[in-house]
Amino acid sequence: MKKIKKRETVIYTKDISESQLSQFKQQYNKIPINWLRRFEKDNWQLAFTTDITISGNAEQSTFLVSNPNEQRVWINVKIGDNSNFPVYRAFLFYIQTEYGNPANNQVFEKLCKGEKELLSRITGLDLTGVLPEEIFSLLFIQMLEFPQLPQYDVSKTCSYVKKWLNEDIFKIRTSILPEYLKIGTDVTETQIFEILRGWNNIPNGLKERFLQQGWKICLTNSREWRNDEHGRYVAGFITNKSEEILIKASLKDLDMTLYHEFGHYMYILSYNGFIRNFYNVYLKEKNIYFSIYNDDYGISNAEEYFAQIFAHYIKHPEQIKSKLPKSFDIIDSISRKYK
Repeated sequence: MKKIKKRETVIYTKDISESQLSQFKQQYNKIPINWLRRFEKDNWQLAFTTDITISGNAEQSTFLVSNPNEQRVWINVKIGDNSNFPVYRAFLFYIQTEYGNPANNQVFEKLCKGEKELLSRITGLDLTGVLPEEIFSLLFIQMLEFPQLPQYDVSKTCSYVKKWLNEDIFKIRTSILPEYLKIGTDVTETQIFEILRGWNNIPNGLKERFLQQGWKICLTNSREWRNDEHGRYVAGFITNKSEEILIKASLKDLDMTLYHEFGHYMYILSYNGFIRNFYNVYLKEKNIYFSIYNDDYGISNAEEYFAQIFAHYIKHPEQIKSKLPKSFDIIDSISRKYK
């Protein structure tokens, strides 16, 4: 694992004065200290500039540009001011990138739906038609700017946002963990429940074989893996050596990652019996697959194609059956052995 070179947490171009930065310092100082420490440990940067085009963005009218690959958020001080809350939005983007989108799950969506009127009163805004992700942003900003409002205490949605602000979201009840699931660092219960729901959709015989052989699923968001070149760009992988499926908790579509890695597991179990026939099918249908999903990685080789077809077979069976019938038939014939 390569060593990460530490850098300055906050940087700004030379044409910005201290007086210009002062308005943003007020917001920076309201960020919870726990997230400021994480921001530094994760080697992210908050960058202030008067020329946003140096970030790779051509629009001078943009006040904030986020670049996850550089682990940097740019703020245009000519456009952004306190009313835009750019520092709060920058930290929220960082959280979404490194720890998972807090609003992209069934739990938060249900809370928002059930408390729309209450949340409208709390924010002073008409939230009709507003998406959960923007509601989370609004509450995240408001709770940083006005942390002591008593209205927060009567809202389950606000309690959820507060859990993220306080890092309580990473406190896991061990009672919800099945034997086959190992939990690493910085995982939330909503991410765990996504894996548990996905597990229920996998063929029972395949799960039984998995358990009998002593395999485990490890759901983690460890800083070491995220900072590694391999871990930053890979959602999950399977390893025979430790008999383990490792899944990165912060990414979306955890169920599809689980299905994909189980596709690899089934590929290992079934390798000798079908690989020649499947390779021919891969050659015939991979371009059709790409035209549907625009997925380069999924057609990079026959094994990755098999894993992706299995994932879609579990989640979108009718689409695979109608568009990729030969691939479907092979996956279906193997899967039926485990049902």
